[in-house]
Amino acid sequence: MLWKSSLLLRKQVAEDARLSLFDEEVRDWQLPALAAHPHEDAFDEIELLGFPLASPFSVLDHDQDGYHLAADLDVRIGQEVKVLGYLVTLKYIRTNKGDPMCFGTFFDRELAFVDTVHFPPSLARHPFGKQGFYVLQGRVTEEFGVITVDVHTMRKIGYFEDRDFGDGRR
Repeated sequence: MLWKSSLLLRKQVAEDARLSLFDEEVRDWQLPALAAHPHEDAFDEIELLGFPLASPFSVLDHDQDGYHLAADLDVRIGQEVKVLGYLVTLKYIRTNKGDPMCFGTFFDRELAFVDTVHFPPSLARHPFGKQGFYVLQGRVTEEFGVITVDVHTMRKIGYFEDRDFGDGRR
């Protein structure tokens, strides 16, 4: 009976709420069309999660041609290569002399893994920054069936090319 009385009272309140003391004009609000772009969603995801849900290479404003892919590395053993990679993870270790070095794992633009090794001299000259894109240059090596890039030089790049806006900003 409480439920039935509750339903009856709710109906009464809803009907009473429709009554108004004044005649008010009903406005027809028109919302503007909001422009949406996949890049905006990706950058929101990066801000909130630390990574985009889509491929990070899809929002990169950088010429991605001219870099070697993970699939090509097995035929380039012993050669110098240049790879564009998105940092996945790093493992820091110390040599028997106590010098820091690390192993890195990156995605290439086809989302295949590229494994790297950064020996102490290279790591000292080119330390890692934040998560993101790196241009890696080094020699392809193979040990125990695992192909890695022995990185000699490395630089971090941003999502956007360095642009001059004409007013001193970059």
